[in-house]
Amino acid sequence: MVLFGNTATDINLFRACCDSVAFGAQRSLLLYAVLLNRIEHTAHFPRQLRLLRNLIEDSTNEIRADRMADLIADVTRLTVNDDLEGVGSFNTSQRDDEISKRASLAAHPHLRRDAVRARGPPHLRGRIIAFDLDPDSFERRSRAWLGFGFQVRSTCSEVAETNGWTLR
Repeated sequence: MVLFGNTATDINLFRACCDSVAFGAQRSLLLYAVLLNRIEHTAHFPRQLRLLRNLIEDSTNEIRADRMADLIADVTRLTVNDDLEGVGSFNTSQRDDEISKRASLAAHPHLRRDAVRARGPPHLRGRIIAFDLDPDSFERRSRAWLGFGFQVRSTCSEVAETNGWTLR
């Protein structure tokens, strides 16, 4: 499971929690979900963790100390009950995007592979709301997007190589 932000460089959440006094609320919520999964043996955990990661990434204004009780309840709701619709403390726009993706992919499972690939680039952070999830156009548009991304990466690599730069 790819996690964004500082978590991407150290995915051992428990060690990071023990080693750092500045662990952060976002990482705490992810760690709580992992612990719930270990305790409750929840089904579909990689998908639930991806959903939670997306909600956290787009909820910087919503994640505050005075809201932690509600956020923890929502993490439980999502992780244990797989109840995305009941989540209300995270960014509602991102939640609605996730609900829309879930419904579209349930109705059109043949689009799942392209959806997973399209939401993969780090700058999208799991959001594919920019794509019309219409089954007649999604596959074509997501593949065009991925082709564009490849062209941009190739051009950046060529410029870097010409100038002796190192891309990270």
